[in-house]
Amino acid sequence: MQARSRMAVLLPMSLMLLVACGGGGGGPTGPGPGPGPVPDPDPDPVPPSSPVVYLAAQDEAGVLNLYLADADDPGTSVQLNPALPAAGVIDSFALSPANDRVVYIADQDTAGQFELYSVEFTDPGTAVKLNADLVADADVVEFNISPDGSQVIYSADQDTLSVRELYLVDFAAPATSTKLNSPLVQNGDVSVEITFSPDGMQVLYAADQDTSGLFELYLVDPAVPGVTVKVNGPFPATTTLRTGALFSPDGSWILYGADPDTETVSELYVVATATPGTATKVNPPYSGDSDVCNWKFSPDSTRIVYCADEDTAGVLELYLVDFGALGVSAKLNPPLVSGGDVEADFAFSADSSFVAYRADQDTDETRELYRVDLASPGAAEKVNSALPDFGGGVTGDVFAFRIRPDNLAITYSADQVTNGIIELFEVDVSDPGVSTKVNPDLAGSTAHPFEYSADGTKLVYAADQDTSGEAELYVVEVAALGAATKVSSPLVTGGTVQEFRIPR
Repeated sequence: MQARSRMAVLLPMSLMLLVACGGGGGGPTGPGPGPGPVPDPDPDPVPPSSPVVYLAAQDEAGVLNLYLADADDPGTSVQLNPALPAAGVIDSFALSPANDRVVYIADQDTAGQFELYSVEFTDPGTAVKLNADLVADADVVEFNISPDGSQVIYSADQDTLSVRELYLVDFAAPATSTKLNSPLVQNGDVSVEITFSPDGMQVLYAADQDTSGLFELYLVDPAVPGVTVKVNGPFPATTTLRTGALFSPDGSWILYGADPDTETVSELYVVATATPGTATKVNPPYSGDSDVCNWKFSPDSTRIVYCADEDTAGVLELYLVDFGALGVSAKLNPPLVSGGDVEADFAFSADSSFVAYRADQDTDETRELYRVDLASPGAAEKVNSALPDFGGGVTGDVFAFRIRPDNLAITYSADQVTNGIIELFEVDVSDPGVSTKVNPDLAGSTAHPFEYSADGTKLVYAADQDTSGEAELYVVEVAALGAATKVSSPLVTGGTVQEFRIPR
């Protein structure tokens, strides 16, 4: 760009010189040719139509960098981050909601000091540091991008070493941050899991802001920094706040787990965002040593599903609560085999009509995939094809799953064909038990992680498909399962793709 700008300045000067010399070297037979047309500048870079950002040791074994690929133009990736110092590490990364940049934490400028950076897709290799100057030996720990893609919140011990606080920065004004939290009590800290409300007008964070060692939830309006309100109901000094507090999709509720009523018994509470400090218990009263293990809002914000050992101590099952009847739960799974449990990685369909979950529901220690309509709790059906018995007490397992955005199919990973070879299978929810393999045969042993594109037409996954032990990135059109195209560029020997992000 600098070379083109300099040429644009020099050309007019040379034209003036030609005029001063009488037309640029005309000889006895007439004037010579005039200057050629000024070339058009290069067009502005165009971001990829289907961006995929992945972390990989692509150009040097053992050295992980961020790369931008296009699922619609495979094999044309470019490195996003500038070169890292020796032994530098990219700690975490995320796509902007506008899908025009990546934000990441790395020790890019100072070895061992992790800071926050942004790279626009149209300017790969040019990173902008987002955080303000940190005190010596301080680090950025976590970040979250606003829903409109204009701001980032991050936690860091930016001003005082070992005192983690919460900051806001605009992409338009990098390195100029605003502290959001109220002053912390001595030895206080902002904890993990900082998040924007769905409309971006509030930020939720956990901190031992008022009492050292007692972590509670707080709301702050980014437009009024330092003015915070406590979200949770009263917490005794012995209360433990669980990680996982979240807004409902419509932003009207906040859900959290804690043990304020009975020490060491974690229960679930909901608070209306409009009336912070007034909490209602979601689950029925627990006696004994029951605990909730995970929780989610339905996409339509009308119901909550959670896992807990609510009925039998030590046996995790899945429960549904309607906002119209808080404290009254319905068990979603049917009775479990002795020793069985529901896993914590359940998920709602996008239309809030069903929940999919993994459990060793029928055979102890054999995790399979199930689907239950919320209108018919307790009547779950098995989704996956039959898993083989490999002998010696070893059977196949379902390891993970994703519901297609149109709610019509689910893809899951399982060693469904060969013991220890984890592949991907898609099943139509209207025809459970009949699956189609997503990936071609693998040279290695693992196809994971995997995600549907936002429109549900593609499935992107990492696998050591062509070379055992070297994971690369692939895309499959859901209309043509089994025919995969490699998205990532060629890897150096010993290279591998570690993880990726696509628009959601």
